[in-house]
Amino acid sequence: MLKKRITVKNMGDNAIPIKEYTAQFCYGEPADRLAAYEDTGLEPDEISSLMEENIKLKAIIATPTTSYMSSSIGNLTIDSTGLRKAIDEIDRLKGIIYQIKKLTS
Repeated sequence: MLKKRITVKNMGDNAIPIKEYTAQFCYGEPADRLAAYEDTGLEPDEISSLMEENIKLKAIIATPTTSYMSSSIGNLTIDSTGLRKAIDEIDRLKGIIYQIKKLTS
């Protein structure tokens, strides 16, 4: 869990205070990207872990399901009848990864 926010809202815009106890702020893309990262509430290692899980889940779903399939990722066990759950989880992770990519691009 993210420990402390750096960004603040100033007149409705994301802002990074330049000096403590002054009215000087940095606005624009840097502040927006940092705020998007902070909004995820995740630490960098948690983001990396989610990205790795997303890759594994995509590989499982891409595998043909002509026979019984079972795989385990973290606490999630997937069989051929549980693919819908995996797809929903990928969709959730896509939202987080989209935010991460905005921050790292």
